[in-house]
Amino acid sequence: MNALKLTGVFTSRVHEVKLSLRDNKKTLELSSVDQAIGENRYLCAVKAKGEPVSVSFNWRYLLDGLKALKGESVMLGLNGDVKPAMLRSAGDQSYFYVLMPIKSV
Repeated sequence: MNALKLTGVFTSRVHEVKLSLRDNKKTLELSSVDQAIGENRYLCAVKAKGEPVSVSFNWRYLLDGLKALKGESVMLGLNGDVKPAMLRSAGDQSYFYVLMPIKSV
């Protein structure tokens, strides 16, 4: 959550933060750019399956989902860069949060 808040400071008016899974599948990069403020990149250690992907979200909506979850470990399920994502606690199947990405042009 702290990485998301820090990266969110550097977003433009649509509050877009890009999440990119690196090729090694051990690092998730959170990045944002604003012409007037600057840019920020933050790397988080992750365990991932599947193909590397880049997807953009409104960081405030993503943060709302993270705040609602309990526990230290979070699962983010992605089906590509334009399909809905699912966010849930790794140990709790009773609650999940659905989030639509921002379509990048």
